[in-house]
Amino acid sequence: MRIVICDYGGHAFPVELSRRLAARGRETDEDIAARLARRMTLPVGVEVVTIVNDGTVADGVALVVAALRARVVPDMLLTVRSAAADDEPSVVALWRACDLVASYNDPVADFRFARAGSCSDVLVAVDDAGAVVGSVMVGHDGHRGWLYYVAADPTSRSQGVGRRVVRAAEDWLRQRDVVKVQLLVRETNTGVVSFYEQLGFEVAPRVVMSKWLDETVSPSGPV
Repeated sequence: MRIVICDYGGHAFPVELSRRLAARGRETDEDIAARLARRMTLPVGVEVVTIVNDGTVADGVALVVAALRARVVPDMLLTVRSAAADDEPSVVALWRACDLVASYNDPVADFRFARAGSCSDVLVAVDDAGAVVGSVMVGHDGHRGWLYYVAADPTSRSQGVGRRVVRAAEDWLRQRDVVKVQLLVRETNTGVVSFYEQLGFEVAPRVVMSKWLDETVSPSGPV
């Protein structure tokens, strides 16, 4: 993997973040380095390539390279598999720990419904100690694939868990000849959008409409 860093106007930016950061006000190289160190975690074996306008490695670039390399964290050793019935308590606890359970959703019913369906499943990431540290609910409607309950244990963040479960769900869909995957992000959780963008997802210009078929579970009650 290569992270290419270029110098823009005296400041150093990774290419994939340059457009966003360049639009902001003036920042010192130290500010940028600290920001990138917080945002980016690189897998072991990353190669950082520096490209500067005048052909030299500027101090600012060196600062960012140092910040990136300081945040290299090895991905966890994980096994991703279909969830079994006895994974239910661990998976539901994980969803709650990640604040993915809405008041009007029954996570136990969701888990069982997805596992029982012919076009859906729950995938779990298990660490080398056998603990469930990640999950994703995946399914398709015969046309598009959908992801729900993408979760990584809060104590295992920045170790590749989220990436692994999303990739596993994509592979699950590919094996069923589904060519597109989608997901919904609640307005209270927009902080995860950048995570999905790094995995190749794009914000789609769509209006999502919904209707409760069972008024007893509607968050607003009978209408």
